[in-house]
Amino acid sequence: MAYFLAIDTTTTPFSVSIGDESIIYAEEIRYNYAELAGHITLMIQKCCNFSGISLNDLSGILIARGPGSYTGLRIGYSVAKGLCMSLGIKLIEVDSFQALAQEAARQFGTPISIYCAALDARRNEVYMSIINHFGKVLYPVSPCLLPILLSDLVGQIKPDAVYCLGDAADKINQQLGPYNYFTTDIEITSSLLFNQLGIGIEHSSFEEIAAAEPYYLKPPNITVSKKKPFDPNIK
Repeated sequence: MAYFLAIDTTTTPFSVSIGDESIIYAEEIRYNYAELAGHITLMIQKCCNFSGISLNDLSGILIARGPGSYTGLRIGYSVAKGLCMSLGIKLIEVDSFQALAQEAARQFGTPISIYCAALDARRNEVYMSIINHFGKVLYPVSPCLLPILLSDLVGQIKPDAVYCLGDAADKINQQLGPYNYFTTDIEITSSLLFNQLGIGIEHSSFEEIAAAEPYYLKPPNITVSKKKPFDPNIK
């Protein structure tokens, strides 16, 4: 039996889980993003203890590739890559929006429905992607400034329904005009990453782990302090 650890630190909630291609044995979910750096390894240990599956039993690690929080992605990737290198196992990168869309397709929709996944990027922007019922990306992940001319994009595809996903779903469904749209409350969590195991996902080789990078669609929001630097000689 091949067991996998899944890690999702793209946004709130952040989570880890252990499972195989058909069963999730344990999952830990936290909603306080400030706890991420200090709790992620403890969450992994709790999943191992609850499931009875040790890190040495793992065949690989699934990591949510994003898009999402810059700091969250850095932390998640650092933990996943470190474990993969120390254990000598595969790192499997999963597009967060495709995992979210596949779960929505499993629960709702028809073969001609489409799924518009979006995360709030602040400053009147969203990260957005449009995916069809079979997982094909119709509009690649990119940062978009609101308002978005979604009705034009959707009109070219002519779906029977549009499912708006992610924490910015309420923002994008307002751009759809006359089309039938539905807002779902499906959250991106680590357990959704297991959906991608059965559809021929590319497994990274051990040599590629160090070079693996998440979706950094925007640079970190860093500003230069206006305060004068501390001078110990000034009294």
